[in-house]
Amino acid sequence: MLCEQCQTEISKGMKTCFVVSPIGEPDSETRTNADKLLEDIIRPVCVSFGIEPMRVDSAFSRHSITDTIMDLLESSDLIIADITGNNPNVFFEIGYCMALGSPLVLITSSYAEIPFDIKVMPIILYDMSTVTKRKESIEAIKRRVEGYLSGEIKSNRVLRESDIASEREILSMFEIVDD
Repeated sequence: MLCEQCQTEISKGMKTCFVVSPIGEPDSETRTNADKLLEDIIRPVCVSFGIEPMRVDSAFSRHSITDTIMDLLESSDLIIADITGNNPNVFFEIGYCMALGSPLVLITSSYAEIPFDIKVMPIILYDMSTVTKRKESIEAIKRRVEGYLSGEIKSNRVLRESDIASEREILSMFEIVDD
């Protein structure tokens, strides 16, 4: 069971965005960065679309944190995941989103050290160093979110070799019909 606020937002029909990121301990550098990213970049993006951003540390639940995360991943309309620092929990949650086919926006503060299987996906570089850089980051993320909301972007799924073979088979069937 999700926290009362999360349940209320979802039951009101409000769109929600689950923010996946390294959070860290209170007063840690990781937490400071996660809070700044949420407030200075992600919240403005979400608010501009009428979406309520949520992070697991604000979604108190009587269940385990893992169950709460899974509930939020399954019930949210959008997922924004910060892959900065290659946090294994973040990658686990990204994998779960991909399996669900959830709208997933990947962001990072650095393109260095991104795992090869994630590099093939669209990843937005964000920069919080200046007001101008924050605004540019917000606009880049907004464009990706707009793609999902408009239906222009359907999935983050990367084509597998078997998908390509199936696609070729379908195309060859059309060639047979055309003859």
